Amino acid sequence: MLLLEDDTPTRLMIRHALESEGWHVLEASDGVVGRTVWLSAKPALVILDLILPDGDGLALLHQMRQTMTTPVVVVTAKMLHHDELSTLTNIGATVVQKGRYRRSDLIAAVRALAK
Repeated sequence: MLLLEDDTPTRLMIRHALESEGWHVLEASDGVVGRTVWLSAKPALVILDLILPDGDGLALLHQMRQTMTTPVVVVTAKMLHHDELSTLTNIGATVVQKGRYRRSDLIAAVRALAK
């Protein structure tokens, strides 16, 4: 599993939650490293932040969807407009809004996609 999140406390919290459930987690804190890990490791699932220090997570997801169908859980603080949410849904991403979810919500989303 790849966790692509630039905020260190959030990344650590999510990583610990996933590892406590038995998942092996690779980490990246920006889009360049995340793209490289995504392509080389071919993770079974990606947890993706949309706001990255070196670019837009949605643009990265569009780019990756050209060659890969990896299940994606988007975890973002960005207030999504209806069209952005529709776009994410149409390309097969599950969206979890930061500040509005509990640990169990994230784990449930990951479990649903990791089947």
